[in-house]
Amino acid sequence: MKLKRLALLPAALLILASCAAEDRQAGKDGQDHEDHGISMTIWNGGMELFAEFHPPVQSEKTRFTVFLTRLEDFAPVPDGKVTVVLRDGGRIAASGSADHAARRGTWIVELPAPEPGDYEIAVSYNGTGSAVFEAGFLTAFATEEEAAHAGDGAFREYAHDGHTHAGEVENDHDHDHGGDVETIAFLKEQQWNTEFMIEEIHRVMMRAAVPTIAEVVPRQSGFAEIVAPVEGYLRIGHNQDMAVPGRRVQPGDRLLTICPPLEGAGSWIERRLAYDRAKQEFERAERLLAREAISQREYDEIRKDWFVEKASFETIMQGVEAESAADSETGEIHLILKSPVGGIVASVDVMPGQTIDAGQPLMTIVDPSVVWLRADMFEKDYYRMGVPRGAELLIPGMDVSMRIADADLKLLSRGGIFDRESMTIPVIFEIENTDDLLKIGQVVQMDIYTSEEMAAVAVPEKAIIDEDYARYVFVQRGGESFEKRAVTTGARSGGLVEITEGLRAGERVVTRGAYSVKLASSKSETGSAHVH
Repeated sequence: MKLKRLALLPAALLILASCAAEDRQAGKDGQDHEDHGISMTIWNGGMELFAEFHPPVQSEKTRFTVFLTRLEDFAPVPDGKVTVVLRDGGRIAASGSADHAARRGTWIVELPAPEPGDYEIAVSYNGTGSAVFEAGFLTAFATEEEAAHAGDGAFREYAHDGHTHAGEVENDHDHDHGGDVETIAFLKEQQWNTEFMIEEIHRVMMRAAVPTIAEVVPRQSGFAEIVAPVEGYLRIGHNQDMAVPGRRVQPGDRLLTICPPLEGAGSWIERRLAYDRAKQEFERAERLLAREAISQREYDEIRKDWFVEKASFETIMQGVEAESAADSETGEIHLILKSPVGGIVASVDVMPGQTIDAGQPLMTIVDPSVVWLRADMFEKDYYRMGVPRGAELLIPGMDVSMRIADADLKLLSRGGIFDRESMTIPVIFEIENTDDLLKIGQVVQMDIYTSEEMAAVAVPEKAIIDEDYARYVFVQRGGESFEKRAVTTGARSGGLVEITEGLRAGERVVTRGAYSVKLASSKSETGSAHVH
Protein backbone atom coordinates (compact mmCIF):
# COMPACT_ATOMS: atom_id res chain seq x y z
CA MET A 1 0.00 0.00 0.00
CA LYS A 2 1.58 3.29 -1.05
CA LEU A 3 0.89 6.19 1.26
CA LYS A 4 0.81 9.85 0.33
CA ARG A 5 1.52 12.38 3.03
CA LEU A 6 -1.29 14.88 3.61
CA ALA A 7 -0.45 18.58 3.48
CA LEU A 8 0.06 19.99 6.96
CA LEU A 9 -2.34 22.65 8.20
CA PRO A 10 -0.94 26.20 8.16
CA ALA A 11 -1.47 26.50 11.93
CA ALA A 12 1.43 25.67 14.23
CA LEU A 13 1.59 21.90 14.72
CA LEU A 14 3.94 19.98 16.98
CA ILE A 15 3.77 16.21 17.47
CA LEU A 16 5.23 13.98 20.11
CA ALA A 17 4.67 10.24 20.31
CA SER A 18 6.00 7.83 22.89
CA CYS A 19 5.31 4.48 24.47
CA ALA A 20 3.32 4.74 27.70
CA ALA A 21 5.85 4.30 30.49
CA GLU A 22 3.42 2.73 32.89
CA ASP A 23 0.17 0.84 32.93
CA ARG A 24 -2.75 3.13 33.25
CA GLN A 25 -6.18 2.97 34.80
CA ALA A 26 -9.05 4.14 32.65
CA GLY A 27 -10.46 6.51 35.26
CA LYS A 28 -11.39 7.28 38.82
CA ASP A 29 -14.83 5.78 38.43
CA GLY A 30 -13.82 2.15 38.86
CA GLN A 31 -13.31 1.21 35.19
CA ASP A 32 -11.20 -1.83 34.41
CA HIS A 33 -7.48 -1.56 33.94
CA GLU A 34 -6.41 -0.95 30.33
CA ASP A 35 -2.98 -0.83 28.70
CA HIS A 36 -3.24 1.82 25.98
CA GLY A 37 0.30 1.24 24.75
CA ILE A 38 0.76 4.47 22.74
CA SER A 39 0.27 8.14 23.47
CA MET A 40 0.52 11.18 21.21
CA THR A 41 0.46 14.92 21.80
CA ILE A 42 -0.43 17.53 19.17
CA TRP A 43 -0.81 21.31 19.44
CA ASN A 44 -3.05 23.11 16.96
CA GLY A 45 -5.87 25.65 16.79
CA GLY A 46 -5.20 27.03 20.26
CA MET A 47 -5.61 23.56 21.78
CA GLU A 48 -3.50 20.70 22.98
CA LEU A 49 -4.64 17.18 22.11
CA PHE A 50 -3.31 14.31 24.19
CA ALA A 51 -4.55 10.85 23.19
CA GLU A 52 -3.90 7.32 24.42
CA PHE A 53 -4.73 4.21 22.41
CA HIS A 54 -3.73 0.67 21.52
CA PRO A 55 -2.60 -0.32 18.00
CA PRO A 56 -5.66 -1.45 15.96
CA VAL A 57 -6.16 -5.21 15.68
CA GLN A 58 -8.38 -6.62 12.89
CA SER A 59 -11.95 -7.51 13.88
CA GLU A 60 -11.65 -5.65 17.18
CA LYS A 61 -12.67 -2.18 18.26
CA THR A 62 -9.94 0.34 18.90
CA ARG A 63 -10.44 2.73 21.80
CA PHE A 64 -9.00 6.26 21.88
CA THR A 65 -8.98 8.30 25.11
CA VAL A 66 -8.73 11.92 24.03
CA PHE A 67 -7.88 14.84 26.36
CA LEU A 68 -8.30 18.39 25.03
CA THR A 69 -6.84 21.46 26.75
CA ARG A 70 -7.17 25.15 25.88
CA LEU A 71 -3.73 26.71 25.51
CA GLU A 72 -4.89 30.21 26.52
CA ASP A 73 -5.62 29.21 30.12
CA PHE A 74 -4.75 25.50 30.19
CA ALA A 75 -8.29 24.58 31.19
CA PRO A 76 -10.14 21.56 29.78
CA VAL A 77 -11.92 22.21 26.49
CA PRO A 78 -15.73 22.49 26.94
CA ASP A 79 -18.08 19.79 25.72
CA GLY A 80 -18.31 19.10 22.01
CA LYS A 81 -17.90 16.37 19.39
CA VAL A 82 -14.63 14.51 18.82
CA THR A 83 -14.03 12.31 15.76
CA VAL A 84 -11.11 9.98 15.04
CA VAL A 85 -10.46 9.00 11.42
CA LEU A 86 -8.05 6.49 9.83
CA ARG A 87 -7.44 7.20 6.13
CA ASP A 88 -5.84 5.38 3.25
CA GLY A 89 -4.99 8.28 0.97
CA GLY A 90 -8.34 9.96 0.30
CA ARG A 91 -10.41 6.97 1.49
CA ILE A 92 -11.74 6.73 5.05
CA ALA A 93 -10.83 3.25 6.26
CA ALA A 94 -12.33 3.60 9.75
CA SER A 95 -13.87 6.33 11.89
CA GLY A 96 -15.61 6.83 15.20
CA SER A 97 -17.11 9.75 17.13
CA ALA A 98 -18.11 10.79 20.62
CA ASP A 99 -20.82 13.46 20.63
CA HIS A 100 -20.13 14.42 24.26
CA ALA A 101 -17.27 14.28 26.70
CA ALA A 102 -17.18 11.26 29.00
CA ARG A 103 -15.94 13.57 31.74
CA ARG A 104 -14.49 17.05 31.88
CA GLY A 105 -12.13 17.58 28.94
CA THR A 106 -12.05 13.84 28.18
CA TRP A 107 -13.63 11.89 25.30
CA ILE A 108 -13.76 8.13 24.75
CA VAL A 109 -13.92 7.31 21.03
CA GLU A 110 -14.26 3.75 19.68
CA LEU A 111 -13.88 2.75 16.04
CA PRO A 112 -13.59 -0.56 14.23
CA ALA A 113 -10.10 -1.61 13.23
CA PRO A 114 -9.46 -1.58 9.45
CA GLU A 115 -7.66 -4.29 7.55
CA PRO A 116 -3.96 -4.69 8.37
CA GLY A 117 -1.90 -1.90 6.86
CA ASP A 118 -0.67 1.65 7.36
CA TYR A 119 -3.11 4.53 7.74
CA GLU A 120 -3.00 8.25 8.34
CA ILE A 121 -4.66 9.30 11.58
CA ALA A 122 -6.53 12.55 12.24
CA VAL A 123 -8.63 13.78 15.16
CA SER A 124 -11.15 16.61 14.88
CA TYR A 125 -13.07 18.66 17.46
CA ASN A 126 -16.25 20.67 16.95
CA GLY A 127 -17.79 22.57 19.83
CA THR A 128 -16.82 25.96 21.20
CA GLY A 129 -14.47 26.34 18.27
CA SER A 130 -13.04 23.69 16.00
CA ALA A 131 -9.67 22.12 15.20
CA VAL A 132 -8.24 19.26 13.16
CA PHE A 133 -5.18 17.41 14.46
CA GLU A 134 -3.22 15.67 11.70
CA ALA A 135 -0.98 13.26 13.55
CA GLY A 136 0.96 10.77 11.47
CA PHE A 137 0.84 7.10 10.44
CA LEU A 138 -0.71 4.26 12.44
CA THR A 139 -0.35 0.58 11.59
CA ALA A 140 -3.26 -1.86 11.95
CA PHE A 141 -2.37 -5.50 12.67
CA ALA A 142 -3.93 -8.87 12.09
CA THR A 143 -3.28 -10.20 15.60
CA GLU A 144 -2.59 -8.99 19.15
CA GLU A 145 0.82 -10.66 19.02
CA GLU A 146 1.85 -8.59 15.99
CA ALA A 147 0.62 -5.41 17.68
CA ALA A 148 2.50 -6.21 20.89
CA HIS A 149 5.67 -6.98 18.93
CA ALA A 150 5.48 -3.65 17.09
CA GLY A 151 5.09 -1.65 20.32
CA ASP A 152 5.42 2.09 19.90
CA GLY A 153 6.66 1.50 16.36
CA ALA A 154 3.01 1.16 15.33
CA PHE A 155 2.77 4.96 15.32
CA ARG A 156 5.08 7.27 13.36
CA GLU A 157 4.84 11.00 13.46
CA TYR A 158 5.05 12.93 10.20
CA ALA A 159 8.65 13.09 8.98
CA HIS A 160 10.21 16.52 8.55
CA ASP A 161 13.12 15.55 6.27
CA GLY A 162 15.61 16.54 8.94
CA HIS A 163 14.39 20.13 8.99
CA THR A 164 12.27 22.10 11.39
CA HIS A 165 9.24 23.54 9.61
CA ALA A 166 7.62 26.85 10.47
CA GLY A 167 5.79 26.46 13.74
CA GLU A 168 7.27 22.99 14.32
CA VAL A 169 10.20 21.62 16.27
CA GLU A 170 11.78 18.22 15.86
CA ASN A 171 11.78 16.02 18.93
CA ASP A 172 15.53 15.33 18.99
CA HIS A 173 16.28 16.19 22.59
CA ASP A 174 16.64 12.53 23.53
CA HIS A 175 19.39 12.22 20.98
CA ASP A 176 21.17 15.29 22.35
CA HIS A 177 21.20 13.80 25.84
CA GLY A 178 21.91 10.22 24.96
CA GLY A 179 18.26 9.17 25.20
CA ASP A 180 18.52 8.59 28.96
CA VAL A 181 16.08 11.18 30.30
CA GLU A 182 13.92 10.64 33.38
CA THR A 183 10.24 11.32 32.69
CA ILE A 184 7.94 12.86 35.32
CA ALA A 185 4.23 12.04 35.12
CA PHE A 186 1.78 14.86 35.85
CA LEU A 187 -1.72 13.82 34.77
CA LYS A 188 -4.33 15.93 33.01
CA GLU A 189 -6.62 15.85 36.03
CA GLN A 190 -3.79 17.28 38.11
CA GLN A 191 -3.01 19.95 35.53
CA TRP A 192 -6.64 21.04 35.26
CA ASN A 193 -7.17 21.21 39.01
CA THR A 194 -4.16 23.41 39.82
CA GLU A 195 -2.84 26.78 38.72
CA PHE A 196 -1.04 25.49 35.68
CA MET A 197 0.27 26.77 32.37
CA ILE A 198 2.62 25.55 29.65
CA GLU A 199 4.05 27.92 27.05
CA GLU A 200 6.10 27.45 23.93
CA ILE A 201 9.42 29.22 24.32
CA HIS A 202 10.57 31.66 21.64
CA ARG A 203 13.48 33.93 21.02
CA VAL A 204 12.54 37.41 22.19
CA MET A 205 14.22 40.77 22.14
CA MET A 206 15.59 41.61 25.57
CA ARG A 207 17.61 44.49 26.89
CA ALA A 208 21.23 43.46 27.29
CA ALA A 209 22.32 43.45 30.91
CA VAL A 210 25.48 43.08 32.95
CA PRO A 211 25.04 40.72 35.92
CA THR A 212 26.68 41.51 39.25
CA ILE A 213 26.20 41.13 43.00
CA ALA A 214 25.28 44.20 45.07
CA GLU A 215 25.12 44.90 48.79
CA VAL A 216 22.36 47.09 50.21
CA VAL A 217 23.93 49.81 52.36
CA PRO A 218 22.43 52.93 53.97
CA ARG A 219 23.04 56.29 52.35
CA GLN A 220 25.20 58.66 54.36
CA SER A 221 22.39 61.02 55.30
CA GLY A 222 20.10 58.14 56.26
CA PHE A 223 22.20 56.57 59.00
CA ALA A 224 22.70 57.64 62.61
CA GLU A 225 24.62 55.96 65.40
CA ILE A 226 23.38 57.03 68.83
CA VAL A 227 26.12 57.13 71.47
CA ALA A 228 25.96 57.99 75.16
CA PRO A 229 26.82 61.70 75.61
CA VAL A 230 27.72 61.07 79.26
CA GLU A 231 28.05 58.23 81.71
CA GLY A 232 24.90 57.27 83.56
CA TYR A 233 22.30 54.69 84.34
CA LEU A 234 19.34 53.47 82.25
CA ARG A 235 16.78 53.44 85.02
CA ILE A 236 14.10 50.82 84.32
CA GLY A 237 11.26 53.10 85.33
CA HIS A 238 12.28 55.72 82.79
CA ASN A 239 12.88 53.24 79.93
CA GLN A 240 9.70 51.18 79.79
CA ASP A 241 9.11 52.57 76.28
CA MET A 242 12.74 52.46 75.10
CA ALA A 243 12.99 52.03 71.32
CA VAL A 244 13.35 48.43 70.14
CA PRO A 245 14.77 47.03 66.88
CA GLY A 246 12.37 47.37 63.98
CA ARG A 247 10.47 50.33 65.38
CA ARG A 248 9.90 53.18 62.94
CA VAL A 249 10.78 56.59 64.39
CA GLN A 250 10.47 60.19 63.25
CA PRO A 251 12.97 63.00 63.91
CA GLY A 252 12.57 64.08 67.51
CA ASP A 253 10.98 60.85 68.75
CA ARG A 254 12.09 59.70 72.18
CA LEU A 255 14.59 56.82 72.13
CA LEU A 256 15.74 56.30 75.73
CA THR A 257 16.44 58.11 79.00
CA ILE A 258 19.78 58.40 80.80
CA CYS A 259 20.02 59.22 84.49
CA PRO A 260 23.49 60.83 84.94
CA PRO A 261 25.22 60.80 88.36
CA LEU A 262 24.66 63.94 90.41
CA GLU A 263 28.27 64.13 91.56
CA GLY A 264 31.69 63.24 90.31
CA ALA A 265 34.40 64.87 88.26
CA GLY A 266 33.43 64.99 84.60
CA SER A 267 29.81 64.04 85.26
CA TRP A 268 27.11 65.54 83.08
CA ILE A 269 25.95 67.73 85.99
CA GLU A 270 29.46 69.14 86.41
CA ARG A 271 29.81 69.73 82.67
CA ARG A 272 26.41 71.40 82.46
CA LEU A 273 27.12 73.66 85.45
CA ALA A 274 30.49 74.61 83.95
CA TYR A 275 28.76 75.39 80.65
CA ASP A 276 26.11 77.54 82.36
CA ARG A 277 28.74 79.41 84.45
CA ALA A 278 30.88 80.16 81.40
CA LYS A 279 27.84 81.41 79.52
CA GLN A 280 26.78 83.69 82.38
CA GLU A 281 30.33 85.06 82.76
CA PHE A 282 30.49 85.83 79.04
CA GLU A 283 27.10 87.60 79.03
CA ARG A 284 28.17 89.66 82.11
CA ALA A 285 31.48 90.52 80.43
CA GLU A 286 29.63 91.85 77.38
CA ARG A 287 27.61 94.20 79.59
CA LEU A 288 30.70 95.35 81.49
CA LEU A 289 32.63 95.97 78.28
CA ALA A 290 29.77 98.11 76.99
CA ARG A 291 30.12 100.30 80.09
CA GLU A 292 33.94 100.19 79.83
CA ALA A 293 34.00 98.54 83.26
CA ILE A 294 36.56 95.93 82.09
CA SER A 295 39.40 96.04 79.65
CA GLN A 296 39.30 94.52 76.18
CA ARG A 297 41.97 92.03 77.31
CA GLU A 298 39.82 90.83 80.24
CA TYR A 299 36.82 90.51 77.93
CA ASP A 300 38.81 88.47 75.38
CA GLU A 301 39.96 86.02 78.08
CA ILE A 302 36.37 85.48 79.32
CA ARG A 303 35.12 85.15 75.75
CA LYS A 304 37.81 82.56 74.99
CA ASP A 305 36.87 80.48 78.08
CA TRP A 306 33.21 80.57 77.03
CA PHE A 307 33.92 79.37 73.50
CA VAL A 308 36.10 76.51 74.80
CA GLU A 309 33.48 75.37 77.31
CA LYS A 310 30.69 75.75 74.77
CA ALA A 311 32.55 73.68 72.13
CA SER A 312 33.38 70.97 74.69
CA PHE A 313 29.78 70.67 75.85
CA GLU A 314 28.32 70.69 72.36
CA THR A 315 30.81 68.02 71.30
CA ILE A 316 29.44 65.76 74.00
CA MET A 317 25.90 66.34 72.74
CA GLN A 318 26.79 66.31 69.03
CA GLY A 319 24.44 64.27 66.85
CA VAL A 320 21.92 63.75 69.66
CA GLU A 321 18.94 65.88 70.47
CA ALA A 322 18.61 65.80 74.24
CA GLU A 323 16.60 67.57 76.84
CA SER A 324 17.03 67.54 80.58
CA ALA A 325 14.14 67.06 82.93
CA ALA A 326 13.84 66.80 86.67
CA ASP A 327 11.91 64.01 88.32
CA SER A 328 8.90 65.58 90.03
CA GLU A 329 9.27 63.36 93.10
CA THR A 330 13.00 62.88 93.58
CA GLY A 331 14.34 65.96 91.80
CA GLU A 332 16.71 63.66 89.90
CA ILE A 333 18.00 65.01 86.59
CA HIS A 334 17.68 62.77 83.53
CA LEU A 335 18.47 63.12 79.84
CA ILE A 336 15.97 62.16 77.16
CA LEU A 337 17.74 61.19 73.96
CA LYS A 338 15.75 61.85 70.78
CA SER A 339 16.18 60.57 67.24
CA PRO A 340 18.10 62.92 64.95
CA VAL A 341 16.66 61.28 61.80
CA GLY A 342 13.57 59.44 60.68
CA GLY A 343 13.82 55.75 59.92
CA ILE A 344 13.89 52.32 61.53
CA VAL A 345 15.75 51.33 64.68
CA ALA A 346 18.24 48.87 63.21
CA SER A 347 19.96 47.74 66.41
CA VAL A 348 19.89 48.35 70.16
CA ASP A 349 23.07 47.62 72.10
CA VAL A 350 21.90 48.29 75.68
CA MET A 351 19.13 47.19 78.04
CA PRO A 352 17.12 49.00 80.74
CA GLY A 353 18.83 48.69 84.10
CA GLN A 354 22.30 48.91 82.56
CA THR A 355 25.11 51.32 83.51
CA ILE A 356 26.68 53.04 80.51
CA ASP A 357 29.89 55.00 79.85
CA ALA A 358 30.29 58.23 77.92
CA GLY A 359 30.78 57.50 74.21
CA GLN A 360 29.28 53.99 74.45
CA PRO A 361 27.18 52.97 71.37
CA LEU A 362 23.50 52.73 72.29
CA MET A 363 21.59 52.09 69.05
CA THR A 364 21.59 52.74 65.31
CA ILE A 365 18.84 54.22 63.17
CA VAL A 366 18.58 53.73 59.42
CA ASP A 367 16.32 55.48 56.94
CA PRO A 368 15.50 52.70 54.40
CA SER A 369 13.34 54.80 52.09
CA VAL A 370 16.38 55.52 49.90
CA VAL A 371 19.33 53.11 49.87
CA TRP A 372 22.64 52.61 48.15
CA LEU A 373 23.61 49.54 46.16
CA ARG A 374 27.33 48.85 46.21
CA ALA A 375 28.47 46.53 43.45
CA ASP A 376 32.05 45.30 43.04
CA MET A 377 32.26 44.68 39.30
CA PHE A 378 34.79 42.70 37.31
CA GLU A 379 36.69 44.70 34.71
CA LYS A 380 34.93 43.27 31.66
CA ASP A 381 31.51 43.90 33.19
CA TYR A 382 32.48 47.40 34.34
CA TYR A 383 33.39 48.47 30.82
CA ARG A 384 30.41 46.68 29.24
CA MET A 385 28.02 48.57 31.51
CA GLY A 386 28.56 51.91 29.80
CA VAL A 387 25.76 54.28 30.81
CA PRO A 388 23.27 52.27 32.93
CA ARG A 389 19.68 52.19 31.62
CA GLY A 390 17.89 50.79 34.65
CA ALA A 391 18.32 47.52 36.50
CA GLU A 392 16.58 44.46 37.86
CA LEU A 393 17.15 43.00 41.32
CA LEU A 394 16.60 39.40 42.37
CA ILE A 395 15.83 39.57 46.09
CA PRO A 396 16.35 36.36 48.12
CA GLY A 397 13.03 34.81 49.10
CA MET A 398 10.99 36.66 46.45
CA ASP A 399 9.35 34.88 43.51
CA VAL A 400 9.68 37.83 41.18
CA SER A 401 12.36 40.43 40.67
CA MET A 402 12.33 44.14 41.48
CA ARG A 403 12.55 46.35 38.40
CA ILE A 404 14.22 49.75 38.52
CA ALA A 405 13.48 52.17 35.70
CA ASP A 406 16.24 54.17 34.05
CA ALA A 407 15.05 57.40 35.68
CA ASP A 408 15.01 55.78 39.14
CA LEU A 409 18.58 54.42 39.03
CA LYS A 410 21.05 57.09 40.10
CA LEU A 411 24.74 56.36 39.53
CA LEU A 412 26.60 57.98 42.44
CA SER A 413 30.12 56.70 41.99
CA ARG A 414 32.17 54.88 39.38
CA GLY A 415 35.08 53.77 41.52
CA GLY A 416 38.43 54.93 40.21
CA ILE A 417 40.33 52.34 42.25
CA PHE A 418 40.97 48.79 41.09
CA ASP A 419 41.10 46.21 43.90
CA ARG A 420 43.92 43.81 43.05
CA GLU A 421 42.75 41.18 45.55
CA SER A 422 39.15 40.86 44.35
CA MET A 423 39.95 42.05 40.79
CA THR A 424 36.93 44.36 40.92
CA ILE A 425 35.99 48.02 40.62
CA PRO A 426 33.41 49.47 43.08
CA VAL A 427 30.27 51.15 41.74
CA ILE A 428 27.55 52.76 43.88
CA PHE A 429 23.93 53.37 42.86
CA GLU A 430 21.12 55.11 44.73
CA ILE A 431 17.49 53.97 44.43
CA GLU A 432 14.18 54.48 46.19
CA ASN A 433 13.41 51.44 48.32
CA THR A 434 9.77 50.90 47.33
CA ASP A 435 7.73 49.24 50.10
CA ASP A 436 10.96 48.67 52.08
CA LEU A 437 11.62 45.48 50.12
CA LEU A 438 15.38 45.84 50.42
CA LYS A 439 16.98 45.37 53.83
CA ILE A 440 20.23 46.99 54.93
CA GLY A 441 23.05 44.47 54.71
CA GLN A 442 21.21 42.28 52.21
CA VAL A 443 23.08 40.89 49.20
CA VAL A 444 21.11 40.76 45.95
CA GLN A 445 21.70 39.73 42.36
CA MET A 446 21.69 42.86 40.20
CA ASP A 447 21.34 42.95 36.42
CA ILE A 448 22.33 46.38 35.11
CA TYR A 449 20.71 47.20 31.76
CA THR A 450 22.83 48.61 28.97
CA SER A 451 21.66 50.52 25.91
CA GLU A 452 21.91 47.38 23.74
CA GLU A 453 19.22 44.83 22.86
CA MET A 454 19.68 41.12 22.16
CA ALA A 455 17.67 38.16 20.89
CA ALA A 456 17.50 35.50 23.59
CA VAL A 457 15.68 32.35 24.59
CA ALA A 458 13.78 33.44 27.70
CA VAL A 459 11.23 32.06 30.16
CA PRO A 460 8.99 33.76 32.74
CA GLU A 461 10.59 34.05 36.19
CA LYS A 462 8.07 31.67 37.77
CA ALA A 463 9.11 28.88 35.40
CA ILE A 464 12.45 28.55 37.21
CA ILE A 465 12.91 26.35 40.28
CA ASP A 466 15.94 26.94 42.52
CA GLU A 467 17.17 23.73 44.10
CA ASP A 468 20.52 22.64 45.52
CA TYR A 469 22.32 25.74 44.21
CA ALA A 470 21.12 24.99 40.67
CA ARG A 471 18.21 26.17 38.53
CA TYR A 472 15.72 24.00 36.69
CA VAL A 473 12.72 24.21 34.41
CA PHE A 474 10.20 21.50 33.56
CA VAL A 475 10.03 20.79 29.83
CA GLN A 476 6.90 19.13 28.43
CA ARG A 477 7.75 15.97 26.50
CA GLY A 478 4.15 14.84 26.04
CA GLY A 479 0.68 15.64 27.29
CA GLU A 480 1.38 14.19 30.73
CA SER A 481 5.14 13.70 30.71
CA PHE A 482 7.78 16.23 31.75
CA GLU A 483 11.53 16.44 32.04
CA LYS A 484 13.38 18.26 34.80
CA ARG A 485 16.02 20.24 32.90
CA ALA A 486 18.97 22.10 34.43
CA VAL A 487 19.44 25.53 32.86
CA THR A 488 21.92 28.37 33.03
CA THR A 489 20.32 31.78 33.39
CA GLY A 490 21.46 35.16 32.17
CA ALA A 491 19.90 38.62 32.20
CA ARG A 492 16.45 39.46 33.54
CA SER A 493 14.11 41.90 31.87
CA GLY A 494 10.40 42.62 32.20
CA GLY A 495 9.62 39.43 34.12
CA LEU A 496 11.61 37.24 31.72
CA VAL A 497 14.87 35.41 32.42
CA GLU A 498 17.39 34.68 29.68
CA ILE A 499 18.34 31.00 29.34
CA THR A 500 21.89 30.75 28.05
CA GLU A 501 22.15 26.94 28.27
CA GLY A 502 19.75 24.00 28.57
CA LEU A 503 16.75 25.12 26.52
CA ARG A 504 15.92 25.68 22.85
CA ALA A 505 13.39 27.93 21.19
CA GLY A 506 10.26 25.90 20.33
CA GLU A 507 10.33 23.70 23.43
CA ARG A 508 7.40 23.90 25.82
CA VAL A 509 8.00 24.79 29.46
CA VAL A 510 5.82 24.83 32.57
CA THR A 511 5.47 28.54 33.33
CA ARG A 512 2.86 28.29 36.07
CA GLY A 513 2.64 25.44 38.57
CA ALA A 514 6.26 24.31 38.24
CA TYR A 515 6.34 23.57 41.97
CA SER A 516 3.38 21.18 41.58
CA VAL A 517 5.35 19.24 38.96
CA LYS A 518 8.30 19.20 41.35
CA LEU A 519 6.08 17.63 44.02
CA ALA A 520 4.82 15.09 41.48
CA SER A 521 8.44 14.26 40.73
CA SER A 522 9.10 13.59 44.41
CA LYS A 523 6.04 11.35 44.68
CA SER A 524 7.03 9.35 41.60
CA GLU A 525 10.42 8.70 43.17
CA THR A 526 8.68 7.18 46.20
CA GLY A 527 6.50 4.93 44.03
CA SER A 528 3.14 6.71 44.03
CA ALA A 529 0.59 5.31 41.58
CA HIS A 530 0.13 6.76 38.10
CA VAL A 531 -3.63 6.74 37.62
CA HIS A 532 -6.45 8.74 36.10
